[in-house]
Amino acid sequence: MRKTLLTLTLSIAFALTSKAGVWEKTCSNCHGVVAPKKEELLRKYSTPDEMLEKAMKLSKKGVMPSDLDFESGINELFLKGASAKVESPQTEIE
Repeated sequence: MRKTLLTLTLSIAFALTSKAGVWEKTCSNCHGVVAPKKEELLRKYSTPDEMLEKAMKLSKKGVMPSDLDFESGINELFLKGASAKVESPQTEIE
């Protein structure tokens, strides 16, 4: 019984972490703590390319780590940010 429970728990934990993207696994470790929150970034940058350019500049200056997959993290952030905006409830006009 204990082996089954342990196996089930580990399977669920592995499944949940495998679905996490680059933003959740890497970027969110700093953003919201010592770097701007994702909501601030989405307000500040209108396109992923604009944000990628800034991230690369900060990386070259040594402000951000240089070994990160900026493009995937930024694209993920913009895709999830866009879907969150679409999914937000609409207020009714009376």
